[in-house]
Parts: sequence; C-alpha cells; structure tokens
Amino acid sequence: MKNLKAETVQEKADRLRKNHRVIVVGHEKVLVIGESDTYLVQKQGINWTCDCKWGRYQGHLRDCSHVVAAKQARKDPLGQATVARLADWLMEAKVG
Repeated sequence: MKNLKAETVQEKADRLRKNHRVIVVGHEKVLVIGESDTYLVQKQGINWTCDCKWGRYQGHLRDCSHVVAAKQARKDPLGQATVARLADWLMEAKVG
C-alpha cells in the first residue's frame, strides 16, 4: 500500500495560487476557490479570517491554507487572479 503524505498548509496554499484559485476582490477581501467550496477571506483589524470550517473554529490557532494563499497573493500580483483578469478570461472563453 502506498504511503500518502498529507499536504501541508503551505503546500495547499501554493497549489491554490499556482492554479489561479485566489481572486483578489478588494484591498481587504479575497475569494479562494477550494476543492469543495469558495471561501471568503477578509482582513479584520490586524488579523485575517476565513469562513471555511477550520477558519471559523480553529482560525485563532493558526491560518488555514485559504488565508495563507490570500496573504501571499496580495504580495505577488502574478500569483493572484484579479477580478479584471478573471473577467478577461471569461470573455476570451465566451462564458457569460
């Protein structure tokens, strides 16, 4: 049987960004498209919150992968899918 190593929070955050699943909506608001849902990540004061299950109940312990991906995407413009870029992709694909 193959030994499956669990993906770390950082690895998952990197994968989300590389697959353009992080959409910066505003200076303090980011949408992250996860495997099973789309999550809202927001800056509240000096902290970031996420409405995923981990973020709601354990977010005070450490950041979830969605928060990590959002923070990194805000620092690296090439690692984020802005709303304008997303609209361009949809127009190119003739969706909507």
